Amino acid sequence: EKTVTVTATDQIGRASSSSVVVRVIDDKSPTPRITSVKLNKQRTALLASLGCPASEVSCKFRYSLTTAKKVRVGGKLKIVTLAKTATVTTAGGRTSKLSIKLNKTARALLAKGALQMKLRVKATDAAQNTAEKTIVYKAKQGSTGRTK
Repeated sequence: EKTVTVTATDQIGRASSSSVVVRVIDDKSPTPRITSVKLNKQRTALLASLGCPASEVSCKFRYSLTTAKKVRVGGKLKIVTLAKTATVTTAGGRTSKLSIKLNKTARALLAKGALQMKLRVKATDAAQNTAEKTIVYKAKQGSTGRTK
């Protein structure tokens, strides 16, 4: 909130003032930018950059990594969590570099062959507006993969 006061003076010097309180409401969602997604050379972590729009003071990113499609694990087809869900905060106009450590199951699936991973990022700004973005990353066997 900010108080704005306007004062007007007439030709003979008489003045009159009036004040009003202005409240700016941030209702724009902070659309996250996800760039530079790849596996590290050891194929033990997914590397990514998360960007917070310059129009925001800061963004709190909560991210998760799962298989993009159901895969067979322990005789069952299911969506598998590939890393711990975590949170990172980034200043407006800045980028955070992530190194998302793949769990044992993810590393085993990668060793068996190609794997499509779904990186889901939920961004929250200082006014509690939220936006979500998801990308699918395809890791080929023996390579660092590519983004879809």
